[in-house]
Amino acid sequence: MRVPEAKNPLTAHAFVDVALRLALIAALAYACFRIMSPFLMVLLWTILMAVMVNPLHVWLRQRTGMNNAVSAVIIGVAGSLLILLPIVLATDSVIRSAAQIVAYINEYGVPIPARPIWLERIPMIGARLSERWDAIANDLPAALQQYREQIRDGANWLGGFAAGLAGGLLTGLVSLLLASVLLAYGDEAQRFAAAVTARVAGNRRAKLFIALITSTIRAVVQGVIGVAFIQAVLVGIGFFGVGLASAGALSLLALIFGILQIPVALITLPTIVYIFMHEPTSTAVIFAVWTGIAGASDNVLRPLMLARGLDVPMPLILIGVLGGLLVDGMIGLFTGPVVLSVGYVLFAEWLRETEAEPDGTEGS
Repeated sequence: MRVPEAKNPLTAHAFVDVALRLALIAALAYACFRIMSPFLMVLLWTILMAVMVNPLHVWLRQRTGMNNAVSAVIIGVAGSLLILLPIVLATDSVIRSAAQIVAYINEYGVPIPARPIWLERIPMIGARLSERWDAIANDLPAALQQYREQIRDGANWLGGFAAGLAGGLLTGLVSLLLASVLLAYGDEAQRFAAAVTARVAGNRRAKLFIALITSTIRAVVQGVIGVAFIQAVLVGIGFFGVGLASAGALSLLALIFGILQIPVALITLPTIVYIFMHEPTSTAVIFAVWTGIAGASDNVLRPLMLARGLDVPMPLILIGVLGGLLVDGMIGLFTGPVVLSVGYVLFAEWLRETEAEPDGTEGS
């Protein structure tokens, strides 16, 4: 007896129908991406800002009874002033310092100190360094002309860095204002995020992932930006305390170094040497002790604040911060640790599920 062949449930017509639907969905997604691509960075920063300031938003509502709109407006205005005021003060300090330097050069020229005796004793490169030093001291314009390519490259790099910094600050300011608008619709936004996460990861993992992402973002804010801000304030107290003319610019530079994970000692050590050369010994010693403690404060604060409230190992968060910064720039400070944290949780849960499953080999 001949057994009838099973019919394929997916007919050619149904296959074409499914393929057309998928193609239309892909085309629509691509069209949406093209339209939104110029705003994706600002949108991502807006979401990050909203997650950062949401605890403050909730606190204001609970303590004062404000509605969403009023609390969001207050946060947006106060946050904008908090960003703009240090920028204005630091810019004013930079302009004043530059004007003083230009006036000094116009009046006295560029003084080149005498070559140190120990310079030529440096192995392998001492003779060449001594020769270059003497050439610069004898004829500075000719030396500048000789190194004009290097000077131009350095100036271009500095200009690009300044433009990128200004663009980043502007993006942060715009994102904060948009985040305050998003906070006004916070309940709807949270329900939307929960629905999307549940659709992608399942209901069981949705709350876990949302809590993990928000806690990671806030930990990075506290452990990177917050620590950098505290360190810059402490270092700035020392700069302003000794009356440095460029205290504002140096404090802003210390904040940038802290965010970029560059040792602030690159700023504080030359400053300490300068203070020892121009101030009384007692003042210089106090300044050196204070600045040394302030410059090393991040080594204590960062591990504590990064690890707070997280079930993810702190070294993994640090790797995510540094790797994300190298790969994606400033936004990578947040996306890097978030991606690694979610991946770590998924991997750990997969291991737990694997261990819980019976191996099926017993009793066979």
